[in-house]
Amino acid sequence: MKKRILPILCAACLLVSCGGESVTFTLPKLLSTMSSDKDSFPELQDAVKKTTNSDGSITYELDADKQKDLLDKVKKDFEETKNKLIGNASTPNVTSISANSDFSRITIETKSTSLSTAESILSVALISYCEMYGIFSGKENYKYSIEFVNEKSGEVLKTVTQAEFKELTDKLGSLQDKLTG
Repeated sequence: MKKRILPILCAACLLVSCGGESVTFTLPKLLSTMSSDKDSFPELQDAVKKTTNSDGSITYELDADKQKDLLDKVKKDFEETKNKLIGNASTPNVTSISANSDFSRITIETKSTSLSTAESILSVALISYCEMYGIFSGKENYKYSIEFVNEKSGEVLKTVTQAEFKELTDKLGSLQDKLTG
């Protein structure tokens, strides 16, 4: 369960750059405080370089193979999660969940014409995969969204954007700062 929760808490503020045979990316403070968990991101233990920044974020430099491992992990975890969510007891109306190849859009198809609370919460759980893929891919200005679509009409019921997710994670980061002093 902890493996699935960690990505949910990651923030949208990124400093990302690529170069040569390695990639450099920065995990925001909210996520970096949990990235030492070897079970969550064992690939980070093999970083070529690791720098803790003054704002609490951590910048990693990884070789291309380790970067690919991280991207594959995001894809695998997404597949496992979506398979558990489709039509389960909490979200019985969800019929399909899919992501495009670069995780810039996730589409959730539902039988619903208006979203239940459980369906709405799916955006928080799933948008973290977009965030993680964006961080680990090394893409600058990475944008993403989640769309809830009625399976029969094709109507978009709700769209959750990167900006909305950033606002949420910024609030969580502030709360974490207050709690940890």
